[in-house]
Amino acid sequence: MEVLPYELLRDIFILACTDGGLTACSLSLVSRHIHDTSRPFRFHSVVLRCGTPSKMANFLATFALERARAPGATPLLKHLYLASPATSSYHWFPRYVHPPNQWPHFSSAFVGHALALLALVATELETLVLVQCPSQFLDPLGRTGFPRLRELTVVGGRDIASGCLEAEVDMPLPLYPRLARLNVVSPTVLMSHWIKHAPNVTHLRVSGSGRQDFIDVDLEQVLLRGMHDNNLESAPVFAHLELFTVQVYNIPNSLLSLRNPRSSDIRGRFTQSAVAEVQTDACGGFDVQPTITLQNVEDLEKTTFHRWMDRVEGGDGWWSLNESLENAVVES
Repeated sequence: MEVLPYELLRDIFILACTDGGLTACSLSLVSRHIHDTSRPFRFHSVVLRCGTPSKMANFLATFALERARAPGATPLLKHLYLASPATSSYHWFPRYVHPPNQWPHFSSAFVGHALALLALVATELETLVLVQCPSQFLDPLGRTGFPRLRELTVVGGRDIASGCLEAEVDMPLPLYPRLARLNVVSPTVLMSHWIKHAPNVTHLRVSGSGRQDFIDVDLEQVLLRGMHDNNLESAPVFAHLELFTVQVYNIPNSLLSLRNPRSSDIRGRFTQSAVAEVQTDACGGFDVQPTITLQNVEDLEKTTFHRWMDRVEGGDGWWSLNESLENAVVES
């Protein structure tokens, strides 16, 4: 490889550095020439799964140093997978299992380092996965968003959507103007946020647990997409939408015994039958996947990771028409 022209090496590095950083680390150890030549491409895709604050800090320092060393060939981070330390069954259903005073909190160190990283790469990211992360990660720069982002997956998270929505009056431009594919799992951010700030979405996938307080109205708004709206001046709802997939999952049986008695029945709403009732009125491209029961939340995180890897490498990922979650049981 030492004698190959730079143009060929560049293409090799771009195609090779799609596994979240493993190949990139190996390239940096091959030789000084390969180390220097591969520098702009080694951070092409990065995976940070359930990292501790210290690991986040170390990566952020290394990444910032690499960018400072080569101003003429700045390493770009285009594909990022970020899973918080709160990715576990215990943290996944805080409203269901715990009273409010016992909800788990994100450490300030993790939030600070993650926000610093996102702010550093927000203008260059093309795909992003946020697993059980605070909602403020969706706008790390404050009213700037992700101008190049074309695919986003948000799995769970903390419901601080009211803060985002209150600031919308000061955000006239969409936060995700190029976003074409949006996948939300157990959403905590209202669909109205995505309708306003991701107007060019063509593929939308919504999956979640058996109950969300807002999900009925949210889903119907997308399903009908303004068909019964008499306000002609209202903004269109995903005017370019080609595919809208909905899938319901039930919570793991292992958590049923831990239920907070003050919480409402998690199986009470957002059921497949309720979604099917509006299917006849829905616009085209609507697909209802079978209801599933997850074995545990950790399996969901693993599945999310593998689907993202498949997408970065050019596969269908979540967008296969016949997709079904791994390690899941289909409800009969």
